[in-house]
Amino acid sequence: MFDYKLTLNQDGTFLFHYYSKIKNGIPTEVNKYGKGKWTAKDNVISFSSNKQEDFDEKYTLDFNTSKARFVTKNPRDKSDRIIKTKLTFVESEIPWMQRLDVFKI
Repeated sequence: MFDYKLTLNQDGTFLFHYYSKIKNGIPTEVNKYGKGKWTAKDNVISFSSNKQEDFDEKYTLDFNTSKARFVTKNPRDKSDRIIKTKLTFVESEIPWMQRLDVFKI
């Protein structure tokens, strides 16, 4: 089981939590956290983390150079198909973040 939670706050900060539970994994449960600042331009969200302010024993993921793109249903699309709003990470130095989809809840 993998769970990703990304919170984009209105003040330009973000929190990220990754949780995995794999029955035969070592360790069986993993929690990873990241935080920092985000900016939006067009449909792209750029993330940054300050080494002095945003890293400690809990927050270890480095989001510098990470970028994600909003994916939504085009307003001109009048079909009945359902497209969930999501962020797709298109760049990141965190290898498993590449092409990761985080859905809006």
